[in-house]
Amino acid sequence: MRIWKKALQIGKTVYAWDSLRWFVLEYHTKKEKVQNIVILEQNNTPRIYTIKSPDSKSFQSFINELVEYIPMLEKYDQSTFDKFIRKIKL
Repeated sequence: MRIWKKALQIGKTVYAWDSLRWFVLEYHTKKEKVQNIVILEQNNTPRIYTIKSPDSKSFQSFINELVEYIPMLEKYDQSTFDKFIRKIKL
């Protein structure tokens, strides 16, 4: 993930800031770490990305910078459809 002045890049996908509403971090209680970052686009489409072994200092720095561009929510209530799609990994 990279933060640019006009966009957020995740892998090969680039999101313009004005196309994003907010993000939330999903915490895995058994593993005691952040597991996913969920980004909601303006059209309410959630984009869920698994975070693999983030370095805690660089990850915290990334989150602090991300908050300057889009707001972070404390929790994300998924619809039944969202849960189903995630379960079958579409």
